[in-house]
Amino acid sequence: MHRSIIATLSLMIFSSVSMAAETLYFPQVVDGGGYTTTFTIMNPHMQWATGTVRLTDSNGNPWPMTLADGRNVSQFPISVPALGSTRFAGTGQGPIKTGWASLTTEISLSGVETIDYHPGSNLLDSVSVACRFRILYPALHHTAGSTLSRPASAKL
Repeated sequence: MHRSIIATLSLMIFSSVSMAAETLYFPQVVDGGGYTTTFTIMNPHMQWATGTVRLTDSNGNPWPMTLADGRNVSQFPISVPALGSTRFAGTGQGPIKTGWASLTTEISLSGVETIDYHPGSNLLDSVSVACRFRILYPALHHTAGSTLSRPASAKL
C-alpha cells in the first residue's frame, strides 16, 4: 500500500512537471547585411518535442524574418525528434535587422544560436551563444546563458 501511494504521487509530480510550458530565450538575433542567425535546438528526452518560435524585433514587435526555407514568419511551430536536434536560420538578405527570439515548449530543451557575418562568399566572423531556460530562485527570476548587447545607436 505504501509503495503504491509513493508511486502514484511520483507519477503525479512527474506528469505535472512535464506538462508545464518552458520558454527558451535567444537574447540577440541578427539578420541582413551579411549577418545570419542559425538556431540549433536539442532534445535530450526520449520523446518528440514540439514548440512555437516567436521572433521579436528590437522594439518588441513581431518580426517577420525570411527563413532559409523561404517562409517569411514571425511565429512558427517546430518539432524536435527524441534524442535529436533541429536547425533553422535566416537568409541574411536585405538590410540589417536585430531583435530576439523565444521558444515555448512542453518539455525542457536546450539551444545554441550562431551569428555569422559573411558579406559575400567568405565567412569573416562567427559567435555562438548557448541558451537556457529561466532559472527560478525564491522571489527572484534569472536567465542563464550569455548575451550580446550594444547601444541602439551603435552600428553592427
